[in-house]
Amino acid sequence: MREEFAMLEAYLGVEKIRWGDSLDLEIRADPVALEAEIPAFLLLPLVENAIKHGGATTPGVLRIRLIAACDRGALRFEVANSGIFSHLPAAGVVSTSLGLENIHRRLARYYPAAHTFAIGQEGEWVVARLSLAIPSAAVGERSPAS
Repeated sequence: MREEFAMLEAYLGVEKIRWGDSLDLEIRADPVALEAEIPAFLLLPLVENAIKHGGATTPGVLRIRLIAACDRGALRFEVANSGIFSHLPAAGVVSTSLGLENIHRRLARYYPAAHTFAIGQEGEWVVARLSLAIPSAAVGERSPAS
């Protein structure tokens, strides 16, 4: 997770250079969450979609929020962007939906019956939430017996 988050921060840093003051970033990661192991590039399609679709549907400054936390035996991610959620691409945006399809396949492969994933509109935000059930040892927590 630490490597995944570092890669996402680097990607968003490049986007910040491209967008300048038209992109506002909020990135938060629980230190415990950063110790978890996840498949590489699991979150990148969500962040790419936030930039692409959020940028096409947000008048003014595009806001992106990326959060990773551990809570009750689950690793939780939130990727949110300002803008409007639609199953159809915004005008001028080419979309194959391959990124989301890839995420669904990888979740089914690596976390069968041990994940939730949802995307929807929440006020002025489009929010993608991913929760992965993980053993406590996978995030560096110690059991009471250790």
